[in-house]
Amino acid sequence: MNEIKIEASEELLTRPVEASKLTGVALVNYVNKRQPFFEAEYSPKAEQRLKHLMKTEFVRNAPKAFNVERNEEPITNVDIPER
Repeated sequence: MNEIKIEASEELLTRPVEASKLTGVALVNYVNKRQPFFEAEYSPKAEQRLKHLMKTEFVRNAPKAFNVERNEEPITNVDIPER
């Protein structure tokens, strides 16, 4: 009988920091070895897509960097126009 080892939260917190730096196929292999709930698959398309996403540090700093003013009241489309 195959025993499936499920890591407790304490074990997850004490795992090596190097595991958090894994990417690509190495990350997929690590995940598949550590948990039995699903099987991860490597997707080169997903990895390529991640390269085109903006880092959160730029999103947070964008209003300051580009001097974006805030409206006093949020702009909403509550009133639907008549046809």
